[in-house]
Amino acid sequence: MNLRRVGRELASKTEWWGADPETPSPERTVIEAEPAGSGLWRIQVRDAVGVIVLRDVQLHIRPKIPAEHFLYLARRSDKLPRTAGYEGTGSSGPLWELVTLWFLDAAEQLLRRGLIRDYAAVRETLGTIRGHVDVQSAAHRYYSGALLFDCSFDDHVEDNAPNRLMKAAAAYIAASPLPDSIRRRARRILVRLDAVGDLSDFDKRWMPDRRTEYYRIPITLARHVLRTMGRSLSSGADIVWTFLIRTPELIEDGIRAVLEESLGVDVVTKTRIQLRGSSMTFNPDLRFWGSHAVADVKYKLTAGEWNRSDLYQVLAFAASLRCLRSAVINFTLVSGIPVLSPLTVGEHRVTTISWPAGERDPARAARLFTGSVEEWLSSV
Repeated sequence: MNLRRVGRELASKTEWWGADPETPSPERTVIEAEPAGSGLWRIQVRDAVGVIVLRDVQLHIRPKIPAEHFLYLARRSDKLPRTAGYEGTGSSGPLWELVTLWFLDAAEQLLRRGLIRDYAAVRETLGTIRGHVDVQSAAHRYYSGALLFDCSFDDHVEDNAPNRLMKAAAAYIAASPLPDSIRRRARRILVRLDAVGDLSDFDKRWMPDRRTEYYRIPITLARHVLRTMGRSLSSGADIVWTFLIRTPELIEDGIRAVLEESLGVDVVTKTRIQLRGSSMTFNPDLRFWGSHAVADVKYKLTAGEWNRSDLYQVLAFAASLRCLRSAVINFTLVSGIPVLSPLTVGEHRVTTISWPAGERDPARAARLFTGSVEEWLSSV
């Protein structure tokens, strides 16, 4: 089935899983599709929100928590630009659609400011001599009655890595099944980038410097668009098109940003731990005052009972830091779910702290959440 193929395509991208992937099964996949009988299918999308288009069917994958809470945290993530200018396109709607619109806004602003140019070696056939001339081909053309010259020279061109990244993202949107108004904007950008070449793997590693700092936000959004790409054609005419945004890192970074705003950037950090005598590393989501306490963010709705694998993981983080207090951070939709009592494992004490996603106002939820974290830290 094409959905399975697209799921494997997305999962094969290192940028989808990150540099230190933790996968629950030997075969990585983003989309699982299983027959459910009577011509029905059961579709499961792992760790993502977005849209899947198959023929005339659109599947919208929504976040586990209310959209306003999801967007509140996602916009605080450093995976997306924290710039109010890109929220003006629309404050509501699915995140995948907002990212598309933010990218188009950013690209249009970039074009108005002007594209960066770099010197590059160019080879062209010209009617006048420029730079170095291929004498042999020029002589051959002369005796054939054509006064043309194969010239090699350095030119100040727009065909460089950042502009190729922008063009690739715009091309993907222009060829998508998104609304015509969005695709028209992408096509106008492509017309302006006509002199820019195709994207290479080397281009994907490009990072802005002081001269190209104004590219940072457009390139961040372009990478989001390119990271979501999943397009597959079967032997027939069926096409699966996806725009899926991986969610765990967005939520984890959003939680960290909320805590940094409340507690300070010196209190909350994320630092990898290298185990002695091994190449293995641990990467806890939240460290407080270095190794005073540790917490792990799980983008899950609490079921009112401990999750064994989550417990084991945060205990491993605590042991590697030699701290005795740790917490698992998750989400709750209703106030009726009982607060889990802390667990004591040897000398270690593990607590759960839930983001109250049942609150109507995400800002109020943030205050309640940070209050719970501060109360936990005061008892550590």
